[in-house]
Amino acid sequence: MKTLQKLRSLLLATALIAIPAVTLVTAAGCRSVEQTTYRTAGTAHIAVDRAMISWGAYVAKFKPPAAQEIAVKEAYERYQSASLAVINSAQIYSTNKDTKSDFDTALATASVALSELVGLIQEFGVEIVE
Repeated sequence: MKTLQKLRSLLLATALIAIPAVTLVTAAGCRSVEQTTYRTAGTAHIAVDRAMISWGAYVAKFKPPAAQEIAVKEAYERYQSASLAVINSAQIYSTNKDTKSDFDTALATASVALSELVGLIQEFGVEIVE
């Protein structure tokens, strides 16, 4: 069952980053790369908020070991850093299309960070609220 939850979280995290990112790269019209990136980051942020709210409730109720709390804190910080890198690389990419590979790498890194954070929280037995 936990494997299914991890797979579901990974697919959700990938979709939250990848689908809007594809839209970002291929979108035409008045939206800028930065605007779409901010919206993408906002969507992923909702998933992280749900995971962290669930984690907070779990910590309050079950008092997990400090090592688990530190691991979640570090995973959250990696996610935050990766999200900022996406925003920064989108700003650069919007003015310099030669930086697309850097932008793609930032998106991939953020997707991994998001799925690792959610997966870690679930690995510790936390059910993510929807």
